[in-house]
Amino acid sequence: MEAEYDFSKGVRGKFYNKNAKFHLPVYLEPEVENFFTTLAVKQKSNLTQIINNLLIKDKEFRKKKSSDAFNVAKKFDISNIVNNYDILFRKMSQLSEINSGDREE
Repeated sequence: MEAEYDFSKGVRGKFYNKNAKFHLPVYLEPEVENFFTTLAVKQKSNLTQIINNLLIKDKEFRKKKSSDAFNVAKKFDISNIVNNYDILFRKMSQLSEINSGDREE
């Protein structure tokens, strides 16, 4: 690294774009990521699409005007919703394994 740099020919704001949009990364817990990655493969989709669909459905659910849906939605945050989907899919997988075991015998 040099002791000094010459910026006399530099142009301020050369790459600045006031309309630039930044996409922040979202980091999933490994167990959640593995679950939804497996689901994406089974559905011939990708992780981004699966998570976006889940969040879009959650958004639609939260926007419903029904007082019951509104009250239920207030009780949950997104981590609880993801965990509830995870529990549901695990139970479904367990039932599927049990049923497929019955067929093999």
